[in-house]
Amino acid sequence: MPDMEAELTAALDAYLANADYFETGSVSKAKAMITAYTRLVGIVPTLSSQGSRHVNDMRENLKIWAAAIRDAKEFVVANSGGDGSGVRHFDLSRSRD
Repeated sequence: MPDMEAELTAALDAYLANADYFETGSVSKAKAMITAYTRLVGIVPTLSSQGSRHVNDMRENLKIWAAAIRDAKEFVVANSGGDGSGVRHFDLSRSRD
């Protein structure tokens, strides 16, 4: 089983390293923020089951993190010309035969 305290530290470090994505206009930092927040959200239940001292503070932040993930995703879409996946779907239903 992975060391969840180390996982928490890594996720928080990633958060801190990329927190300025909006100010710098960096789509790659926004994507890194999405990953960091997602990792943080995923770590909370595991830490809870391990009786970590961080859990109460982190549970209170879940709604804030969910909003931050949404904001970062909207930033990626607005600044990358798509949904960030690199896949484009075209509708040919109105094309001529």
